[in-house]
Amino acid sequence: MVSRISTPFAVVPVAPTERSARLRDGESFEGRVTRHLGRSSVRISANGSHIDLTIDPLLPVGARVSLTVLRGPDGLHYRIDAAADEVPGSSSPAASTQAAVQSSSQATATTDTTIARLAAVQGGLAQLFASLSAVQAGGGAQLPQTVQAAIADLLGLRLAGDGQPGGEALRQAILGAGFLGDPATLQTLGAVSLRSALSSLRAALAEFSGASAPPEGEAPDLPSVSRHPRGQAPANLSHGVYQALAGGNAASLLSHLLGQTDGALARLALSALASSGRLGDGAEAARNGFDVTVEVPLALGPETAVIPLQIGRDETEGGGENGEHAAWRLRFALDFPETGAVEALVGLDVNRLFVTLWVERADTLADLRRDLDALTATLSDTGLLVEDVRIVQGRPSDPPVRSGLLVDTRS
Repeated sequence: MVSRISTPFAVVPVAPTERSARLRDGESFEGRVTRHLGRSSVRISANGSHIDLTIDPLLPVGARVSLTVLRGPDGLHYRIDAAADEVPGSSSPAASTQAAVQSSSQATATTDTTIARLAAVQGGLAQLFASLSAVQAGGGAQLPQTVQAAIADLLGLRLAGDGQPGGEALRQAILGAGFLGDPATLQTLGAVSLRSALSSLRAALAEFSGASAPPEGEAPDLPSVSRHPRGQAPANLSHGVYQALAGGNAASLLSHLLGQTDGALARLALSALASSGRLGDGAEAARNGFDVTVEVPLALGPETAVIPLQIGRDETEGGGENGEHAAWRLRFALDFPETGAVEALVGLDVNRLFVTLWVERADTLADLRRDLDALTATLSDTGLLVEDVRIVQGRPSDPPVRSGLLVDTRS
């Protein structure tokens, strides 16, 4: 397996990535928690191998654990034993937590049914933000004050697109948009959860609306940690919202906003499934996938674009304090009316920077190539060693999608 830090043209020379541990019934595995993969998932590593598990409570990174494979009437289970000081909220001399694993066929069927249900109602964040901006521009459209306040809070979470957003603003936007920290951590960092703001808006809308309107228009592609991201350009108003605003029909407007909010929450749930490896990325994700995918709303004047980001860390052994290799990858996409579709892949190996840009429009390509020296100089001024900056015309190809992913097996 090659290093996960690479450009499309060259591989950065670092050690191979860890192997997945293969355990049989009755075998044990001693190791440490090396990464949090989501709100309740961890990676346990030792001796160049690792295993990913869903557990409750979530053990801290660095915790020492002993894992044993057991077979029960409903399939395999992993028993994880950790010292009391390794388990949050534990006071006994030795504490254990069970990580139950369904049989492969049961887990796949359950996940696929959930994905099909979420995909049927998901909507792009750009569509919802277009509606909310129109409501706010119209003075609230005679909606209840609690709804207007929730709309203002959600619009306030957008990353400011005027000028160059600072690093701290971008950091908070990414933390708030994704699943990279618990609520207490987000509050400490000053970041606000996009999910929390959407849930508050939904609660306010549901108080005054009987039912949500079905989704309108075409939904964006499913989130992914292996497929290339596609930026969401600012959206036009949906027909239903436009008609409700034009006719002053508050009840219809509430219903359509509720449906779009449900669609946005479904979208976030799909992003969480993708980040936990359960959205059909398959073997391609294991080879080249990122660790987490998030979507950040970006304010462009009165409009809102959405930037999908994929973030991954290289866990190979290196010279870090805990033996890790300090290498990261970031891939994101933009789609603005002024530029067209642009995708970027950024690799950071300690202080060595690798950048590749894919550009769809010829005029944007010419502009970027003309400013390449200035871009390289700007990156160098940050103290990074710019190893490679490449600009390529067109879009990179995607791996195939697993067939049958969106088939609802309940009907």
